[in-house]
Amino acid sequence: MHPHVDLSLHEMPPATQAKALATGRIHVGYTRRFADPVDSFEVLEILRDRYLVAAPEEHPIAGRKKISLAALSRENIVMFKRSDTHSFFNQIYADCVKAGFSPNVVGELDVLQTIFVMVDAGAGISVVPSCVSDLKHDGVVLLPLVQRIEPNPVVLERSKNQDNPTLLAFVDLARGHRKLLENKILPPKWSRYNET
Repeated sequence: MHPHVDLSLHEMPPATQAKALATGRIHVGYTRRFADPVDSFEVLEILRDRYLVAAPEEHPIAGRKKISLAALSRENIVMFKRSDTHSFFNQIYADCVKAGFSPNVVGELDVLQTIFVMVDAGAGISVVPSCVSDLKHDGVVLLPLVQRIEPNPVVLERSKNQDNPTLLAFVDLARGHRKLLENKILPPKWSRYNET
């Protein structure tokens, strides 16, 4: 469609991505709304996700069909790193407090696969976005939460200071294809985790 445009992909935590956008190192990014909004960014919401509990498959809770946050009150919890995803961290922490306990956070990690490794090793249980339900990690089961935690959207961000026509065309393309992107990112089989 745009043969003269080169696309270079970089994986980075949301806070790092925000800095890269602000300094012009990258021009556009897909991210979670983990970080606080930045006034100089244009934000386009792509989809809203729900949350699952990741537990070791040998854990007593692994056989349940659903689980409440309160059932995690005596568990060790591994989470995404607070400094990179503080709104997500604070959201989960606050929901645990609403459920009657302060979570015993034993690890803060910045990569989902490392969280799965820690869960598989029995270091703790985690709360993860439901879009990871297609990622396979032996030894880990994913359980829907009984209570509804406010979904954390996947968004496209760009700096408002960048007005490159190619970038604006990319954003317009993303805006026009949100439903298509949502269907690719969130297949129908995940709908049981994404009910409104």
